[in-house]
Amino acid sequence: MNKVFRFKPQKRLSLLNPERKTKGQLTLFFGMCMGIGKTHLMLQEGIHLIKDGFDVVLANYNSHGNKEIERLAAQIEQIPLKKNGEINLDYIIKRDPQIVLIDEMAHQNPNGSRHKHRHQDIEELLDDGIHVYTTLSVLQLESKAYSVQENTEYYTTCTVPDILFELAEKVHYIDASPQEIAKRFLDKSIYLDQHLGEHYRKAFFSIKNLHLLQRLCKQMMAFRRNEKQRQYLYEHHMQEGTITGVKLLISINESPHMESFIRRSKNLSYTLGVPLYAVYFDSTGQLTNKEQEQLNKNISMAYRLGVFVIRSTGENWVSSMLDVIRIEKITHLIFERLPNEKYIKRIFRRSELDRLISKCKNLDIYILSNESILERKKKFFQINTSGFKTSIWNYIKSATITLSAVAILSPFIGMVSEVSSGYIFLIILALQSIYFSTGPILLSALLSAGVYDIFFTIPYGTPSLSSPDDWLQFFMFLAIPFINIMLATRLRKQEQQSRKRERISNTMFNFSKHLSTASGINSILEISAKAINDSFKLKCAFILKNNKGGLSNSTSPHSNFTLTSNEFKVAQWVFDKGKQAGKSTENYMHEERTFYPLNSLKMKMGVVVLEFKKLFDAEEELLWLTLKRQISNALEREYLNDMARQASILSESDRLYKTLFNSISHELRIPVTSILSASETLKEIEQGISKDIGEEIYMAAQRLHRLIENLLSMSRLDSGRLSPRFDWYDVHDLVNSVTGLLKNELKEYDLSINIPDDMPLVRIDFGLIEQVLYNLLYNITVYVPSHTLIELDFQHDGTNFCISITDYGKGFADKDLPYIFNKFYRGESGITGGSGLGLSIVKGYIDIHKGQVEASNVTGKGANIFIRIPSMLPLIDNF
Repeated sequence: MNKVFRFKPQKRLSLLNPERKTKGQLTLFFGMCMGIGKTHLMLQEGIHLIKDGFDVVLANYNSHGNKEIERLAAQIEQIPLKKNGEINLDYIIKRDPQIVLIDEMAHQNPNGSRHKHRHQDIEELLDDGIHVYTTLSVLQLESKAYSVQENTEYYTTCTVPDILFELAEKVHYIDASPQEIAKRFLDKSIYLDQHLGEHYRKAFFSIKNLHLLQRLCKQMMAFRRNEKQRQYLYEHHMQEGTITGVKLLISINESPHMESFIRRSKNLSYTLGVPLYAVYFDSTGQLTNKEQEQLNKNISMAYRLGVFVIRSTGENWVSSMLDVIRIEKITHLIFERLPNEKYIKRIFRRSELDRLISKCKNLDIYILSNESILERKKKFFQINTSGFKTSIWNYIKSATITLSAVAILSPFIGMVSEVSSGYIFLIILALQSIYFSTGPILLSALLSAGVYDIFFTIPYGTPSLSSPDDWLQFFMFLAIPFINIMLATRLRKQEQQSRKRERISNTMFNFSKHLSTASGINSILEISAKAINDSFKLKCAFILKNNKGGLSNSTSPHSNFTLTSNEFKVAQWVFDKGKQAGKSTENYMHEERTFYPLNSLKMKMGVVVLEFKKLFDAEEELLWLTLKRQISNALEREYLNDMARQASILSESDRLYKTLFNSISHELRIPVTSILSASETLKEIEQGISKDIGEEIYMAAQRLHRLIENLLSMSRLDSGRLSPRFDWYDVHDLVNSVTGLLKNELKEYDLSINIPDDMPLVRIDFGLIEQVLYNLLYNITVYVPSHTLIELDFQHDGTNFCISITDYGKGFADKDLPYIFNKFYRGESGITGGSGLGLSIVKGYIDIHKGQVEASNVTGKGANIFIRIPSMLPLIDNF
């Protein structure tokens, strides 16, 4: 049964990375050639955006001496360029503007850059949520560059994938008449490469060529409109996904000429305004490293051009194509014209294309002209020499077997008929074809034919290729082994493919089985490293995220090698961006190793690094992607299990803490109250030393009483059952009550109380706010030296009741400020006996009032606590 796997181009392009919540938008200023005004319009748009309040920067621009462009660029903040004159990608990301303007999207970065092309820099900026405005000419689109070269003899090596044009949020089309562009060229207002001859530059800006470029631009804009309409219909389930119902399909393989065919097919899809699909096959034939690399290049080009790529498996090309046509509802096929075949050859052997056409009577077929028939003819008649590239020992073994058979049969010469002798040799050759490849079998067949003719046919001992029968027998000795070897080779390839698929299935089964029983991250890494080595014979290294969510700065256990400092930087980039980098990728191409992100569905788990010996083929790539996803999911599972265990421990600890809280506070409250009463009585009736002892006992009991009250207050807050009782109160009554309770503690401090004369009544829970002020003032008396000024200010802003308490002490330590409202937190200046609960209770009570409390240091003073509680102005109806 054939299997069909469909991949949309968006899934293979980082521009549509689903793991990012926000992405920047790409805006293109698009025209038919240089000199049409793309950069000028982009800079004008940037200036308008700045006036509208947007944060806009300019990454680069090329004025080519144009004073107007330089004047416009001077009005925009410019990002410093690198020393080599390239855009400073890291500086832009650190600056983090809303919009960045980048001139010339089609540009190749110098060696050693992070990305090979500038459009990849733009993709990274988009991934970081930065909107990009950039310029592009139609002749720089990858699908159009070849067509432009054919007609104008102008070819640029710097192209941009069509998928970026198709997925751009906005495209501003700048149009001008060919006559106007030609006039600008004659006026020397247009820059063109100076190394081009004057005659060539005049030819490029001919009216004919400019009309062609203008037509290509309009064709792209028309396709973009059709594609938007198609997507709208598809998303709303109104049609099958195309406006006309037309879908084009091509078949791609490892041919180096396939790139041109893909480009021309894409141009046809633009002309028709319909989507293009491409299918490639994993057949039983084994590709060389060079062929596999070329196939990967062809597939990559199809993705870049916005083609929907389909992978199909199957033994028969025709049946596989029929499956794809049926599943994807293809309406049109595109093929390239094959070299002319001899008529007699077509009688005996119908081509696969003929057989497919005969079974697709309802499909329309486009035949594109062949651009390189001579080159393809050479390959068509090329003999596959892979069967001859075998060990010399196989040739020796095959010849030895044949000569041994001759030695065994030699005593029976004349006793055994010629026909019987021939059958014996053919059986020996048939048996050899099972074990040897084409080269040794050919050698053995030639030896058998020669020996048979000389020693086993009359006259014995001399060659006898004189009659037609003799020649027929000679060719039979050659033809039958070749037929056998072809069948045996096909069966052998099928067996190899079956074994390979069986090995992949067993690998996945065993890997999944071991991962399901793995306990701990180290166990998962050990199993993963073993699976990678068993499946691909590759060394690997793992870098996982640390407890803070960032990437660790060291390799994990069971890694086969360590990384350099530069490689750790690449790994950090891969972890942050979620893209692969290194060898055989388009990011950090100069690296010798390849880096892959370990991303699960919801979390980033780390990075795995591989040392490649050869490129993955299609089956190996699919296996690797599956293994990588399973490793990521297993790490995520273990990470979530650790989080669940920690949460369970914290929950149990919190439950125990609340139980002890309630028990201790309630059990100690009664005896402490008794100690307070007894010590106060002792202090009043005793004299001398006894009185002093009574006072000490009383002060210690008061401290213990305050601690118990704080514990009880915190217990009530944690229970969630504390409900405020709001009413309208006078702020003066609140202040008098608190200062009365703390009159002994405050008598050695200068307390400044500021209550406006027009202070209205405030709606609060009197008891809770009283406790808030009590805790704040008491903390000041504990931590701030005596005879220090304390400022207590009250205000009402119409909607909020505001309290500000400022002292003139040392203030809070900077490192303590984020934590001072945490339970049991005591800063470096914490005194002996403090519980660390006072400010926690303050925050809890203010939260119950749905208010806010903030702590800070005041320059020239000390610590400040500012409280804001919602409280509307009282109305007469409220009383």
